[in-house]
Amino acid sequence: MQTKKYKLYKDGKSLVIGAIAVAGVIATTSVQSVSADTTATPNGSETQAVKTADVKPDDKQVALQPTKTSEATPQFKSDVPTSVPNSTTQDKAKETVDKAQDTVKGSADDAKKSGVEVTQKPTQDVTINQGNAVDETNKVLSDLNKQDQAIKQATVTQQANTQAKQQADTKRDKAVKQGQSDLGQATTELKTAVDKAKKSGVEVTEKTEKVTPKFKDLKGLTGKALTDAMAHNIAEYNKAIAGAVSKETQDTKAIEALRQQRDKAMGDYRNELARVTKVNTDRKNAYDKLVLDRETAIKAAIAKGDQHYTGTYDLNGYYGGFLNGKVHYDYTYHWDNAKRTFVVTKVDIRFDSQSPDKKGAGFWDTVYVQGPKFAIPQDSAKGHIQGGADITENGDTLWQQIKDPKYGVLFYLSQNNKTGQVVVHQDNTAGVPYEAVQLPNGDYELARFISRNRQGNPGVRDSEYANWIIGNKIVAHSDIPAEPTPPTYEKEPVEPAPLKGTATYYDVEALPKADTPAPQKVSFNLYNMKTTPVETPKTPEAPKAPEAPKVTPTATPAPTPQAKVTQASILPHTGTTEKTGSSMLTAFAGIASLGLLGAMSKFKKKH
Repeated sequence: MQTKKYKLYKDGKSLVIGAIAVAGVIATTSVQSVSADTTATPNGSETQAVKTADVKPDDKQVALQPTKTSEATPQFKSDVPTSVPNSTTQDKAKETVDKAQDTVKGSADDAKKSGVEVTQKPTQDVTINQGNAVDETNKVLSDLNKQDQAIKQATVTQQANTQAKQQADTKRDKAVKQGQSDLGQATTELKTAVDKAKKSGVEVTEKTEKVTPKFKDLKGLTGKALTDAMAHNIAEYNKAIAGAVSKETQDTKAIEALRQQRDKAMGDYRNELARVTKVNTDRKNAYDKLVLDRETAIKAAIAKGDQHYTGTYDLNGYYGGFLNGKVHYDYTYHWDNAKRTFVVTKVDIRFDSQSPDKKGAGFWDTVYVQGPKFAIPQDSAKGHIQGGADITENGDTLWQQIKDPKYGVLFYLSQNNKTGQVVVHQDNTAGVPYEAVQLPNGDYELARFISRNRQGNPGVRDSEYANWIIGNKIVAHSDIPAEPTPPTYEKEPVEPAPLKGTATYYDVEALPKADTPAPQKVSFNLYNMKTTPVETPKTPEAPKAPEAPKVTPTATPAPTPQAKVTQASILPHTGTTEKTGSSMLTAFAGIASLGLLGAMSKFKKKH
């Protein structure tokens, strides 16, 4: 049965395993050989379990260590294989690693595009040879697989964080837009109500209050923690907005109610003011017209100059026959613009006496004429008249009482109604000139008759008395209206006191934005797979048969008695006898020895 044999040697500084096929048993050499069992796998490929000699590795050989790429435990499957078949050659191993590294680099590029901070560490050199190619390649692939998983994990995490921020920002922006719209509308309505209220006279105090919702700190939050915190903040923000909108709406209603109340009060006030103004204006206009008419008439009176008023006063009609006679009068008067009235400048009185038709108990009937502004005497003493007759008074005593200039007596007549005795006094200049008095109807009183009348019951003692009263007035008609009385104006209403209100605007703190998530960080390194050339031993040439020695003829000595020598070839026997196997074995052993010696010689020359 043919077997495979392996020889271990160094080619330069690398360990090399050389294999040669040997039939039969290898001759013993000074180099330790490595044996390997070869078994068949189910798919027919060969799996080699290699055992190498204890060879000290070169100082520059890199020991393969797992690369730490991320603290997160990879959770994603990598397309990078973790092993190669046992029969993998160095070239195939290098090809497999390069493809795996392309995968890792592709994952790294995807990670960078996703925002992952990717750091590529220095490439590690890994030298493989035909003996360790499978093991070292498996180590490299396993590490690349883990690195690829870590990069994918970082990529997905970065994408998730980015997506979480985008979702948080989108919801946040939507909430802010809606919140600002709602609060802005409420604020606009409140400001509009305030402006209208101020125009109506409502005193509005405006102020602004800051509203700070209970926001969670978003700093450093990512993923679900970020979206949950943002959801909380949005809820708090919406609640604050709703509260602010509600309060501003309430203030709007309150301010609007004040405005309406003020408008009503001002409406009532203006209506009443308009009414009073009209009334007072009408009164003033009427008064002004009267004043104007009076002034017009006065101008006409002034233009007339002196005027005369004449007439007769019949005493019989007033005294019922106890005192008869007629008083004739002529008054001269004119308008005095300085005194704003007529002034009597001349008086002419004449009396026609007549006998009484009746007689009485002895009471002195007395009458006198005076200007309208002079005083009237008083005589109310009781007990001086008894039974209708004067006890203590007579025509002369009575004259003494009233002749005082303050009474302005122009004509005096007193007659005892029993005896008929008469007392007369006349002074047409007494008190002249004097002012006439305008009566309510516009006419002017030029003079008046003052009569002494008996009062009381004659049948009751001490109940009778006499007093002086106006018996008749001398009145001249005038076109001058009476001086109008200034109108009494209605009091104007007082403007209502301004109403007061407060409008509060609310400034809700802005909904915080999510921080841009810190980039995931991941590092990776690649491998430089260095292969070791495999030297195939040269097949030694078959040894040439030794040439037969040339025989130089010499003198033949005298024959010595010996056995007879027969010329024969010095080459080994080539028959298939017992020497054949031995010769072949010796030949192959020699060839193997020559190969090994050549390798050792090359090794020594390099070292």
